[in-house]
Amino acid sequence: MELDKAILERRSCRSYDKKAVTEMQLREILEYGIWSPSGTNSQPWRFDVLMGDAKDEFIAVMRENIEKKKADFTEQQINIFEWSALSLDKGSAIYVVWDKNKTWASPQSIGACIQTMMLKAQGMGLGTLWVAASVLRQMSTRGCTGEMTWTSSRQSVSGTHRPRWPVRRGRRGSRWTR
Repeated sequence: MELDKAILERRSCRSYDKKAVTEMQLREILEYGIWSPSGTNSQPWRFDVLMGDAKDEFIAVMRENIEKKKADFTEQQINIFEWSALSLDKGSAIYVVWDKNKTWASPQSIGACIQTMMLKAQGMGLGTLWVAASVLRQMSTRGCTGEMTWTSSRQSVSGTHRPRWPVRRGRRGSRWTR
């Protein structure tokens, strides 16, 4: 798939077919992730790929922690966390991408890695969804409580894409706005 097309067509997918993503596809996506740009070439990311029982345990613990911590969050936040757990459960695999230093000093590098992996998955015809609400899980496979998680599976329906706001020139000088 051409890069421009992958960028323009990549969307958060919340509907998947039942066909699982293969281990070879998951490894190929990871290979692209490690080539992502990072500040001072720090490569701060580390990965866990969860499938089967490991994925189910991740989601179960996430849901338990949502219940335990309901008093600490607004109703809207709780709805987002519950929706996140439901969405993650639909995919065939979850990538947990975390900061090897556990400092979150390089969020842009971690984000670039996740986006690179998502674009690769899009180019392979796979749907993805980026969810950052898994922090509630409070139990990482590597002992880190700050995680960005996304799920990958085959898209069942491409659907209609929401329109994007056009970029237009602002009123002051060369400032561009959305």
